[in-house]
Amino acid sequence: EVIGKAIRKAGIHPRAVSYVEAHGTGTVLGDPIEIAGLQQVFKQATEDAQFCAIGSAKSNIGHCESAAGIAGLTKVLLQLKHKQIVPSLHSSVLNPNIDFERSAFFVQQELAEWIRPLLNLDGRLTEYPRIAGISSFGAGGSNAHLVVEEYIPAFSEIERKSAQSADPFMIVLSARTEEQLKEQAQRLLLDAESRHYGDERLPDLAYTLQTGREAMEERLGLIVKTVDELTHKLRVFLDGDHESEGIYCGQVKRNKDTMQIFFRDEELQEAIWKWMERKKYGKLMNLWVKGLQVDWNQLYTEFRPRKMSLPTYPFARERYWVPGWKPAGELHPIAANFGQNEIRPVESQRMAGFWTKQWTPAPRENGVYKGKGRGVAVVATSDTMTLARQVSGRIEGAVILEVDTGELSHPSVERETFEGIIDLAGCGRSPLRPVDWMEWIQQQIESRHQDGLRMLCVTRGLESFQNPTVNLAGADRAALYRMLQYEYSRLVSWHMDGETVDSDEELAEQIAAEYKSGSLDTEVCYRNGIRYRAYLGESLGRKREESGSGRGSFAFPKEHVLWITGGTRGLGYVCARHFVQKYGVRKLVLTGRETLPPREEWHRYLAQDTSIGHKIRDLLELESLQAEVHVLSVSLTDEAALQHAVDDTKLRIGPIGGVVHCAGVVDVHNPAFIRKSIQGIETVLSPKMDGLQSLYNVMKGEELSFFVLYSSVSAAIPSLAAGQSDYAAANAYMDYFAESKRHECPLVSIQWPSWKETGMGEVRNKAYDESGLWSLTNEEGMQMLDSILTTDFGAVVLPASVRPSAWKPDALLRLSSRMERKAERHNPGMMRSGDPITSARTGNPDNPHLMIASWLKELLAEELKIDSVKLDTETSFQDYGVDSVMLAQLLRRLNDLLNANLEPTLLFEHPHIEALAAWLVKHHPDQAMLAASHSLTADAVPLAMLPDGDHGVLTA
Repeated sequence: EVIGKAIRKAGIHPRAVSYVEAHGTGTVLGDPIEIAGLQQVFKQATEDAQFCAIGSAKSNIGHCESAAGIAGLTKVLLQLKHKQIVPSLHSSVLNPNIDFERSAFFVQQELAEWIRPLLNLDGRLTEYPRIAGISSFGAGGSNAHLVVEEYIPAFSEIERKSAQSADPFMIVLSARTEEQLKEQAQRLLLDAESRHYGDERLPDLAYTLQTGREAMEERLGLIVKTVDELTHKLRVFLDGDHESEGIYCGQVKRNKDTMQIFFRDEELQEAIWKWMERKKYGKLMNLWVKGLQVDWNQLYTEFRPRKMSLPTYPFARERYWVPGWKPAGELHPIAANFGQNEIRPVESQRMAGFWTKQWTPAPRENGVYKGKGRGVAVVATSDTMTLARQVSGRIEGAVILEVDTGELSHPSVERETFEGIIDLAGCGRSPLRPVDWMEWIQQQIESRHQDGLRMLCVTRGLESFQNPTVNLAGADRAALYRMLQYEYSRLVSWHMDGETVDSDEELAEQIAAEYKSGSLDTEVCYRNGIRYRAYLGESLGRKREESGSGRGSFAFPKEHVLWITGGTRGLGYVCARHFVQKYGVRKLVLTGRETLPPREEWHRYLAQDTSIGHKIRDLLELESLQAEVHVLSVSLTDEAALQHAVDDTKLRIGPIGGVVHCAGVVDVHNPAFIRKSIQGIETVLSPKMDGLQSLYNVMKGEELSFFVLYSSVSAAIPSLAAGQSDYAAANAYMDYFAESKRHECPLVSIQWPSWKETGMGEVRNKAYDESGLWSLTNEEGMQMLDSILTTDFGAVVLPASVRPSAWKPDALLRLSSRMERKAERHNPGMMRSGDPITSARTGNPDNPHLMIASWLKELLAEELKIDSVKLDTETSFQDYGVDSVMLAQLLRRLNDLLNANLEPTLLFEHPHIEALAAWLVKHHPDQAMLAASHSLTADAVPLAMLPDGDHGVLTA
């Protein structure tokens, strides 16, 4: 009955159905009953036999229970897409209780083209579209049958007058989070560039995005007239410019109260309709990104575009493992390396990708740091003295110390200790050498780190975000301040970048407010008066221009020379071999610090297990691959000698076509920052600062295909820099240098994670494991390098292979809750009253609603088995997948904790945390506050701290 009703409602002839996706459970009695029902309907319309293929997805994937129907529909849609019918597996022996030969059906047993039926049903021969019926029968008696017909666009729909319209189009994108919105924009950009659709498709594109996508929290609107304008504005948005003409960005929740006025006011609704009629799209878009509900169909009164295929939503790719999971039987070899209580996922759980530093608006925390009356040192240079005076006037007990006059090394200053340091030296134009300031910082940490110390490093125009010209003053110190709090838990240290266009007075106001704030961010910047925090966002990049090979892939010029610093060992050698094997590089110049013996003496070292023996064997292997290898021992800091070597190479071998700067030094003997000598720090910084500058000066005039810098993940993720402060600072300088020169030279700085098989050794410590990063194999690393050569990720990129369940890139540039609690214990003057969890855990009863909402958030997170930081207090329970069973469980817990008897409808009437918290504050304030206080403070027990400096070596 249900099958016949569906076919009649669809208005089709059963003979035109060419495929049926059966419920098909494979049972002896169930299948014959289903076929009998189908045959009864089809026999009423035709006596033809075996014209309709039949199959079931259950033979491929089993019974999906409540999802069986959607599985069948998915299969049919895929068959329509590919115009093929797939076989049902395990069907070679048919059910003897079904007489297929006399029925309208035959079991599809092999892959076949899905041919449109050619039928004479109304007196003329007609080709009918591909039509399928889909059956899904529930165990409780709920039966469904769906008829699906392929879409064949009519010719008249394609040539529409809209293609000649001079009106602009509104392109709308939205997502749950800002990071996913950027990925939406990136996907649309790649789709537009790869499919090359013309301007005539803009109406379809705009209409699809307007009416075929759910409008979410984070929104982007673009007003464009051409596809070229669309791709241009998408690039502008992805580059961080959200203020250009025709680009509109907004968040719904920030403007919820304002939008409520539009929803309730009829005159304002009429104004919106008039904007549509008069094509005042800018006003409309400005309100849509803030949450305005728009009936987009009102834009299309004369014609209706058709929907087109566009990129789908970039869902968050997260994995969830059962807590306390232990495998049965023999452990995987990787898991066997750990104790039974520390079993980790096997290494097959890997996800590769590329991440870059990105920025998101982040208002200052509401809490204010209350000083201890021991003074704050404002470190300045002669050209930042005016700014220093402005800052010191806003900080109680501030004392200005001038670096370039040697004041820091004065005995009286060396003996004086401070509760805080505001370093303004990076706000000038001239970088300082470490000897000028770093030793004094070491002394302050050593003398004060038991009692706590706040350290804010300020630069001016160092970050490239919304900044066309990078000012490298302070590039050598920013990363140091970001990471010190991870090496010394009693410190609070972070980096702030101001704008060069702001007056000293404006910048001083921002600096003073930032210093006094309860910031959890390790890196912030101010642009146009707005505070932003840094985070790691995944990047898909943009394909570079096609090379001369005509294949759109990277090709190295045959007669050019590849120059690799540090190329005789480790990563440099791996890179050299890769370029020879993959790209056919035939001319190599490898530089290193160690002088090799004369060529005629190499045979003496071949059998030796020494550094020179290994290098000679590697060089001979490169030569066996038909490479012409030249090894130079030249100091990178001696620019004259380096220039001579380059000139000689060009004269004797050929032009320089590419540079890979792999040279680097790590101080493994003195991991603790306060124990490092200035001479040792200079040794680590030298190849990546002075050496890089010299290398750039002699290479910038060459016609380079690329200039690759080997940086380190320790420059990107502060927690991974503990124990290697100088190395992290050196690599961060390289990153900033690449940003400052990228428009003059094809520079890219790669923030490599740990390498497993080569380099300076695989990192195996708790901080690295908690980050979610895997160590790279040589093969993985070189594949990533290939992608970077063919894809533009910007001047700095972090390639990584990660463990999805642990990789949380958005949180890696913020203090973890564990680090936050350490900082609070040793900086008791800090109160972050704006943080609901902190307020609750410190027993602050001033805001009952905030405290109860935080408690409810933890309860819901526990029920959903997800991190509470991912929950939004104004998002409905239903949006998080909470069903009636889970609501009942949550209500039962609330009744137990509150010793109450709450109505079963409560969670339906108050469908999100904010609403429920408001109700509890009004009706059960005492019980709710008591339950929240007991629950949240129980979680606030500090974790044991690792000893300072107890970290492994981090290198690229």
